[in-house]
Amino acid sequence: MVCQSFANECRFRWVSCQFDSLEKCLDRKSVQNTLANLPRTLDDTYARILKAIPPEHLIYAKRLLQFLTYSERPLRLEEAVDAVTVDIVSRPRFDTRNRVFIPKEVVQYCSSLVILVSKNESGDRMARMEIQLAHFSVKQYLVSDRLEADMAGDLEEIPARTAIVNVCLSYLLELDRWCGPWKARETYHLAQYSAQYWAQHAAVVEGYSGQVLQTEEEYFASQGAFRFGCQIYSPDQLDRRYGERIPFGSLYYAARCGLASSTRMLLEKGAEVNAQGGGYGDALQAASSGGHEKIVQMLLEKGAEVNAQDGGYGNALQAASGGGHERIVQMLLAKCADMEMRTLTTVDNATARAAVERVGMPSLGPVEQQNSSFAIRL
Repeated sequence: MVCQSFANECRFRWVSCQFDSLEKCLDRKSVQNTLANLPRTLDDTYARILKAIPPEHLIYAKRLLQFLTYSERPLRLEEAVDAVTVDIVSRPRFDTRNRVFIPKEVVQYCSSLVILVSKNESGDRMARMEIQLAHFSVKQYLVSDRLEADMAGDLEEIPARTAIVNVCLSYLLELDRWCGPWKARETYHLAQYSAQYWAQHAAVVEGYSGQVLQTEEEYFASQGAFRFGCQIYSPDQLDRRYGERIPFGSLYYAARCGLASSTRMLLEKGAEVNAQGGGYGDALQAASSGGHEKIVQMLLEKGAEVNAQDGGYGNALQAASGGGHERIVQMLLAKCADMEMRTLTTVDNATARAAVERVGMPSLGPVEQQNSSFAIRL
């Protein structure tokens, strides 16, 4: 039943694409030629659509497809416009004057593969336009091994995510910081997306290549751009543990976001391993809470203070325990983490006890409530 439904959807999608082709015909002969040369399969249809993209539009089409295939969420129309406007080799890399004249026309770069959808979000007075892949089969084709070689190189996951990181950071590096974060979100439509999601894409790229992109180095080195980007979106922002944002440095950011190669690069450049800041207090606690073992190991090798007391958990061992990261608990204990007292929030208590017990530590004693937290004596 499911297979039949899938097959029917693909047939309808094939028909829809053929109507799109016929719609572009301006005379009877063009219609006849199109009908006489219809592609046999949906894959053939998509391949033909991609081949028909004019050379001058190809870079923009690839950019859109990279974002829409690998982004954590659909792009708003105005975000897509700015994404294709970024030119990472020019200076400035982004200029609002280079945006497409009519925003909706951005779909013309790869029409039939993308669509505009009206969305009403909670709190919005009017509907927003989102740009999405036209059908789930489009993404299936774009990530498959059936894609033509001239497109496949740019739409494979690592090259695509690399391009997204470069676009996002190039954009953040060009923002007018004098306008403030609220105004920046209104004027620079890709600012929120770039600040919020670049590190997620970069973590995948670094995990694969073990290298730091040039734009990452430039962004971390530019204190003005980095701080402004963190004002637009902080990685601590969604953690309810913290009522206000606490300033932090680039090492904390890299450790918090799981950027192992960037962490190594920053340490090699002399970043202070025990620098205080951020909701977790320091880089070691941030990495421990996130379960980033490689980063924890790097920080420990550079002399990170295991028993530093700060942040939402208190210390690194509590942060690792609260996240259930048993391997990191072992790593911290091997570095003589203090076993006398752990103060954990109620929410983390059960997970922490289980994690600590499974790594062979002494059994846990009674739980005592102190100032709305639980103290666990070992």
